[in-house]
Parts: sequence; C-alpha cells; structure tokens
Amino acid sequence: MILGYNTKVEIHYKANHDVSALTPFTHKLQELGENIKPWGVLSTAFASFIAINGTFFLLFPAEGYRPLDMLNAINPFNPNGATLNAAYVYQNRAPETVLGDFNYMMGSQLAARGQIIAAESFLAKASALKPKDSHTQLTYGSVLEALGKLDKSANIYQKSINANPANVAGFYRLGMLYDRMGETRKGIDVLHQALLLEPEDAYLNYDIGVLYSKSGDYNGSATYSKRAFLADDQFAEAYNNYGYALGNLGRYEQALVAVDKALKLKPDNAASLDTRGFALQGLKRYREAIIDYDKAIKLDPSIGEIYLHKAQTLEKMNRLKDALDNYLKYIIMAPKAPDREEVNIKIAALKKTLGIKDVKKETKNNEEKPKTEVAPETVDDIDGIEDLESTPKHAE
Repeated sequence: MILGYNTKVEIHYKANHDVSALTPFTHKLQELGENIKPWGVLSTAFASFIAINGTFFLLFPAEGYRPLDMLNAINPFNPNGATLNAAYVYQNRAPETVLGDFNYMMGSQLAARGQIIAAESFLAKASALKPKDSHTQLTYGSVLEALGKLDKSANIYQKSINANPANVAGFYRLGMLYDRMGETRKGIDVLHQALLLEPEDAYLNYDIGVLYSKSGDYNGSATYSKRAFLADDQFAEAYNNYGYALGNLGRYEQALVAVDKALKLKPDNAASLDTRGFALQGLKRYREAIIDYDKAIKLDPSIGEIYLHKAQTLEKMNRLKDALDNYLKYIIMAPKAPDREEVNIKIAALKKTLGIKDVKKETKNNEEKPKTEVAPETVDDIDGIEDLESTPKHAE
C-alpha cells in the first residue's frame, strides 16, 4: 500500500451517551495493558483500531513505545467530552514515517514473541523506511544475528552506529558479533569505541577482558577485568576472569586470591571452580585442583575447558590413562577449540606411551584378513572394546 503525503490516519469512536462512569474501568485496563505486554494489549484492543484510507489495522504496542498515552489523549470515556467523532494521529506525516513506525512495531513485537522469521520481513521494511533511526536498525540487526545472517547483521549494526555515533549498544552488539564471526581482535577495537562513551561501565570492561583472554592477551584481560570489578565490587565473574588471566601469566598466588573472591560471591560457579583448580595446579597442589575440577564438572559438565585443565593436572600426577580420558572428553566437548590440533598431538603421544593402538588403522591394514575370534591382547584396547564386543562372530 502506498500512502500519499498528508494521508490521515484516524481513530474513530462515537458515543451518544454519558459514559464518564466507565473512566476508572478504562484506566485499570490501560494499567493492565502496560504491565503485561504484549498480551495486555488485548484488554485495550477496543480502542486500538486505526483506519488508513478506509482500511482498519490493529496496532500492537512495541518496546519503547507507549501507544496507551496516545489512546488516553483520545479516550472516548473522558468525562470532559462524552462524544468523540474523530481524532487524527500521524496527520500530515510522510508515508515512509507512517509505514516505518507500523512495520517497526509489528516486527519488534513478533521478535519479542520469538517469531523472528516473521519479524525479519517487517523490520527489513522498517529499516529501509527509517534509515536514520538507530533503534530500528539495532532491532533489525539483532533479528538478523539471531537468524545466523551475520555479515548482513554487521552491516545493519554499522548503520545503527552511523545513525547515532553515541549509540553504545550499537558498538557493543557489533563488537560481540565480530568475536562470534571469529574476528576477536576486530571486536575488541569496536568495544573500545563503546568504552570511550561509557568508560566506567563494569560489564563493558568485563567483556573486553573476556575477548582479550580469548585472543591470548592475558595482560589486556587482567587490565580490563580489574577495571570491571573496581567499577562493581560485587562482580564475581570479573574476579574470576582476572584470576584466570593472572594464572596464565604465572601469577598463581594472586590468581587464587582473585578467584576466592569470586567464589565468595558465587560459591557454586563451575567456571570459578575451574579457575581455582587451574591456579592450584600452577602451585603444584594437584590433589586439591582435582577436587575443584570434579566439583565444577558436577555443576556444569558442558564446559569443555574443565576437562582440559583436569587432563593437564592428571598428566602431571603421572595418571596418564585418566589424563587421556579427559583429553578425549575435551575434544568431544569442544570440537572447534583453537588448540584442537595441539591436544590431538598430546592424545597420540599418550596413546603411544600407554601402548594403545588405533583400531581403525588396524582394520584398514588387515581388511582382507577374515577374523574368526578376538585376539586376547586386543581386548584391552580402550578405543576398540565396544566395537569389538559388538561385532558378531562368524559361524564355524
């Protein structure tokens, strides 16, 4: 639908009777609508119809908008005027503004309900119609990111920043997106631009510290993690990240002090227990480290790095079989880990030391030799027990 300039968007209602007694009731409905959005809009839908060139639409309140304020201004139950013929909203506004607002409201509400595929089409139109609206671009970029359209999302986040260079949220979203795309150093640079606008923001400093840690710059990680907990002394994760950075710098005693502060604030945190084990490992307190790793795994068995640190500690304790098992778990839990190749080399070396052969390679080398029974020495191969036991024997 193409709207001409000066198109009137109207809300129509006509009351021929004094209905002022209903005013308290409508106020309650408005309050309810504000408190339980988006479903609360149903309670005020009777007053939310708009007519555009004779076609009626139902407007839904979007995040950041207060359409009920507008409705209150034209409330037909207002005791100061019981009869209302028409009230004009958006009068004399450009069509792209009218449709831009409409598409934004529909798209943002669909996104809030988790219907991001449907939301994308509305927000794409809103983005085109409102290119200089930073918030519209930011919402559209978030939906694109959720859909996995990362390159396009990055471009839209940049449009949001261009529309409002003081937009901290735009810089933050773009910086974290670059990290997700594997461009962590680029993400750090963008987050630093946000930090110029909000230098004392604890969470922003913390996330910069996290990205420095991911990039292998532990001095940078320690610096910004410290800034984070200085800005918020209750920030347990910042103490933990600071401790992990110090541990990687070989400052294990200081690392232990930092992570103990994190655990005091959040005692049952798997990541902090892993960091504490890592610090204890550096201090050669191996048994204590294993206890912390086991607690961490019990709390959250999905964190692959815990298995890596546990494997390294077990190897130093000369518990090579247990170390191998945990290295293998790490590879399974973190298939895209940047140190995967290094860990695979470690696994191969441990297998060689333990005398463990690769069953798959044996099968390939001996594929022409029919097997009538399992040789006693091969049953101890930990990688092949399950496969060998499940293989049916040939009938004699």
